[in-house]
Amino acid sequence: AMEEELNEDDFKEWEEKIEYRDILTYKQMVDNLELKRRCGPKPIKQGYGAIGRYNVTQRYVPHSGKGERDIYIHLPENKGKLFPLIFFAPGKNTRANKYREMLFHIASHGNVILSSSFIHGVFKKDRDRYHALNEGFDIGIDLVRGLIDTSRIGFIGHAYGAKAILSSAWKYLSEKKWGNTISFLYLMSPSNFDSIDRLYTKRLPNTINSIVLVFDDDAINKWDQAKELFYALPGKVSQKLFMIGHSYQSRRCEIDADHKAPYCDERDDDDFNCIDEHIILRSIDALVECSFKNNTSTFENIIVSDRKSGQYNYTFQGRTWRAITISKDPNKLPHRKTFELD
Repeated sequence: AMEEELNEDDFKEWEEKIEYRDILTYKQMVDNLELKRRCGPKPIKQGYGAIGRYNVTQRYVPHSGKGERDIYIHLPENKGKLFPLIFFAPGKNTRANKYREMLFHIASHGNVILSSSFIHGVFKKDRDRYHALNEGFDIGIDLVRGLIDTSRIGFIGHAYGAKAILSSAWKYLSEKKWGNTISFLYLMSPSNFDSIDRLYTKRLPNTINSIVLVFDDDAINKWDQAKELFYALPGKVSQKLFMIGHSYQSRRCEIDADHKAPYCDERDDDDFNCIDEHIILRSIDALVECSFKNNTSTFENIIVSDRKSGQYNYTFQGRTWRAITISKDPNKLPHRKTFELD
């Protein structure tokens, strides 16, 4: 871990290396929550799922390598303090800014986020794609090295990125020996789990906390591949959680928990809605706190509201929405059709 404080000269040197992109204050982030919200529960105002206290700067670094996309950096504005580092890998052929509001939210709680991606079709093998992903992370690390505490690191991925990020976890946790405190994996709607991915999971430390999240109406990736990945992940039973995010329905509002649920760019056609807040961000916040801040509670206890049923329910305008179902043994869950609306 790096304990020294960042001085002003270091910060100016870092500023000169990175192209300015975007900055959001706390008030702007709160305002954005309402900007394109069509219907459903109002934004979470406090606790897990609510915006953190830090203003956030988004910057990007152009990556000129073959097949690589720009590297995004989301940085809490607090000069002189070292922050945990979280790596993010988006879905296939998807830029990180498609998840813009999610990344701003995580950084607002005092985390540096590095996002790396690549053009999927340029590379024929998973191994080459993973190399491109981690090459982007290495470039980003060189730019934030004086701002991060490498004893606290986490990994988030969506779809193809949820399996690709396993190679990053292996590289930084097992090979570089980062993450002296408990690290975490947060894997959303993962793609097919292959032999190379299984090899990486076997080499991960047993101290890692993990959540594998699938969605009610995901028509792209099957739950079976997410279950296979879940059982292959290291760690005790208390450190792993399989989670189903459910769609929201009322008489006047339908919000699907589908494959695109993590997309939350308010400038595009993607709403930032109750699925993002109550399912994704609330569980990420709980996982981050229990991994980095020595919270004596488990992230499972924070996420669920009814431990007996393994569910998180939320009541809005007199109607109860079953937002989350969790399991330690997803093979014992009811058949997927039990949860589907159609």
